[in-house]
Amino acid sequence: MTVLNVCRSLIAAGTFLTVFSFAGISQAITYPLDEITISRFSEYSPKRDGVRLYVNPGVYENGTYIMNRPRTPATGNLSLGVGMSSDFHDADDLGRSDVTQQAEILFLRFDTNVALTSLSFSNLDSSEQFILAYDTNGDGVLDTNTMGLSASASGDYDFSGEAYANGTIFGILAATALDAFYLSSVSVSEAPPISAVPLPGALPLYALGVGLLGLAGLRRKHPFWHSKKQ
Repeated sequence: MTVLNVCRSLIAAGTFLTVFSFAGISQAITYPLDEITISRFSEYSPKRDGVRLYVNPGVYENGTYIMNRPRTPATGNLSLGVGMSSDFHDADDLGRSDVTQQAEILFLRFDTNVALTSLSFSNLDSSEQFILAYDTNGDGVLDTNTMGLSASASGDYDFSGEAYANGTIFGILAATALDAFYLSSVSVSEAPPISAVPLPGALPLYALGVGLLGLAGLRRKHPFWHSKKQ
């Protein structure tokens, strides 16, 4: 291999590794919550492709999202998914406590940053609406929410491209006390910070290739650099 070919190879390798260090690997992950076998729980934590999802019940009270509020367990149904139930709300679905008027909520927490791509609901009709609560400043706390969102006839809602649907924590609430449904699956895409060769390790390859290429050019112009004067 000539010096010129070596230089070209180093430059190509440096360029590839520099780009790869930024790229990350996108991976679609779906959690089939309708496979749950627990009837009542305070936390359900399925894991798919190395990413764990934590599902917790809670309430929305006085502008605050409270996780695992006593007497507000979540419920699981093998064919329908996960929903909500409390001593004052026995419909086993997301909704609003009939006595306290506290909005019931399902917390969805991930152990890495994800982009929420879709939610699938069961046991709902065309009039049902839900609310998505999310974290706007990356501190792991729910602090705002959408207005009422309507799932399609198939029970799915697509969040692809929505900037607010990125983070490690989300919350699902019924839009009104009359809305009732189960959450049957959650789909996310993950962009883990994968960098096979860190950026500082790739740049020297690129710089070395450029430097050698320059030296090769000088040697062609000035032969005495590499041969003795006769």
